[in-house]
Amino acid sequence: MRRREVLALLGGPIVFAPEMVWAQSLRGMRRIGVMMQLAENDPAAQAQLTALSEGLAELGWEVGKNIQIEYRTTTSDPNTIASKASELILTRPEILLAVPFVNVAELRRQSPTTPLIFIHFADPVRLGLVDAIARPGGNTTGFMGFAPTMLEKWIELLKELSPTVERVIVLFSPSWLAVMPTLQPSGMQVTLVAAQNSHEIELALKSVWREPHVGLVVLPGGPIALHRKWIMDAAAENRWPAVYGNGFYAEEGGLASYGASIVDQWRRAASYVHRILNGDQAGDLPVQFAIKFELVINLKTAKALGITIPPTLLARADEVIE
Repeated sequence: MRRREVLALLGGPIVFAPEMVWAQSLRGMRRIGVMMQLAENDPAAQAQLTALSEGLAELGWEVGKNIQIEYRTTTSDPNTIASKASELILTRPEILLAVPFVNVAELRRQSPTTPLIFIHFADPVRLGLVDAIARPGGNTTGFMGFAPTMLEKWIELLKELSPTVERVIVLFSPSWLAVMPTLQPSGMQVTLVAAQNSHEIELALKSVWREPHVGLVVLPGGPIALHRKWIMDAAAENRWPAVYGNGFYAEEGGLASYGASIVDQWRRAASYVHRILNGDQAGDLPVQFAIKFELVINLKTAKALGITIPPTLLARADEVIE
């Protein structure tokens, strides 16, 4: 991939500068690297990177003037992840920011001393990324987006949206296996599906194709988010109610989403970039918990599914899409 500079203009889109501009811009600039599984033109990625640039600007770092952001996007293929991590490290970033777990793990393997900030994780201690929440140690710190116990809350929300649901398919990234909680009886049949590519997702959903009283819970995670349009189209075709762990699902046509704002976490990550660039050690910066949670309900999708949203649920929603 050609080297590209991410210019996240306040309130505007991300623009990629030509090779010559990229080379000239390095003089006198600080450099950070970002690795995601969402493509550069994905609306969710655009929103997250713009939030990061806005947070940096508030602290005096203007992308393209005194700070350089180098971006790489990966897939679920281990070889691609390793290759893109190598490319990013070759740009000599002073700090790395990454999601999801597979990207973080590969960057830590290839560059064990570069400060690394993870975004929107469940339990970084159990995943082996940090020694402790309060004092991570090593070169890694970051932001927790959710607790594993939230799975029960997502299932409860699904039942509140559609009381007729009897079977729940829970789609999640394989990295969740290390932190997946033991579910309490909920009166529903719950099937947990770890999927990291379109084939595995399709197999899981085809197994219940056209079955009545099925609902979906789609947890946060890069591999799943890559294929979110297909998942939402399948839910619409089968008239399955679905609850998603990232807000951008409901904004893009999903029935409902609840969870920590990942955009807010990218904005807050700028404060750790600022502190590390000014001499703080990543391992001394405590892992931060999510502080902004959002319930988003898409009434247009609810109407298409024949679902009447309870007024009490609408009253709790942070955003209602009509």
